[in-house]
Amino acid sequence: MYETEIPKETVRRYTTLLEDTLLIFRLPAFSPRRKITRRIAQRDKFLFFDIGVRNAILGIHRRPITLEQKGPAFKQWLTLQVIYINRALRKDWRLSSYRTERGAEVDLLVERQDDILGVEIESGRNVSPADSRGLFSLAETVGDYKPVRKWIVYTGMRRQLLENGVLVLPYAEALKELDASF
Repeated sequence: MYETEIPKETVRRYTTLLEDTLLIFRLPAFSPRRKITRRIAQRDKFLFFDIGVRNAILGIHRRPITLEQKGPAFKQWLTLQVIYINRALRKDWRLSSYRTERGAEVDLLVERQDDILGVEIESGRNVSPADSRGLFSLAETVGDYKPVRKWIVYTGMRRQLLENGVLVLPYAEALKELDASF
């Protein structure tokens, strides 16, 4: 956690200004609509509208992206694509992220009228059932409030169904499914 001597109200006004001018998007923390016993972290995520702007602010825009930077950059890029689909097609999805105090997390939740789609985003070309741990934590948290569909979206080329029932999709195919079918 970072400490700053800037008053919270100043930070809040500044982030609101950046949101209003569409320079950043707020991805709120998931808040279930029913009482739960699991403690969920309540920190919003902020995403710059463009991955290049993010890289410039971090001072990494003039050199090749490293392996450590690839994962966060891919997650932000894919999340932005879903935000843009939601806005452009007026889907009225409720987008959020999920993280428990014990560290289970899901990168993106797409809450629709009839279900919740949990999306774990992986920048690698291979995935394993271990990558779905956060998705099952989410499903347990949501309970019977709404069905939870579980996706892992990755940079690989092959659609798969893991033995635990999680659907693994190449990112282009996942974006196409979100764009067309919902």
